[in-house]
Amino acid sequence: MRNSKKDPVIRDQRSMKKKRWFEKGIRFSCQRCGDCCRNVSLQEACVYLNGDDIDGASELLHLSRKEFIKKYTVNRYSFTVIRKPEGDCIFFQNKKCCIYKARPMQCRTWPFWEINLIKKNWEQNVKPVCRGIGKGKLYSCEQIVHMSEFQSPL
Repeated sequence: MRNSKKDPVIRDQRSMKKKRWFEKGIRFSCQRCGDCCRNVSLQEACVYLNGDDIDGASELLHLSRKEFIKKYTVNRYSFTVIRKPEGDCIFFQNKKCCIYKARPMQCRTWPFWEINLIKKNWEQNVKPVCRGIGKGKLYSCEQIVHMSEFQSPL
């Protein structure tokens, strides 16, 4: 019989089965309040863009890819990010997202970012500023983990 406290295989199997704090899922429905579009709790917030994000937004705005990049983006740490005058997203206008139908993947996966899924961050930095948490659709643990994999450019 194996000693489960000393056997690394049994210990690893146990840690793989460790439940996440959101194992039963999280209810979330975007309230379109724009709080996540404004720099309400982070000192430096960026919306990272991938190629699909740029294509979708430029098409929606009837701009060429090159025009969109020149007008609405900057390079930061070798990533393309949305230009943000005064801390708010440049596309947050009249209290709504003017590119909502083509919003970037990072925005579509809010609040299920890997960094946000750390329980302490969720409770202290996300839940207090997001009106949609606890409302609407129940996202399963699997759906949440899947979305968290898409939000980071790294």
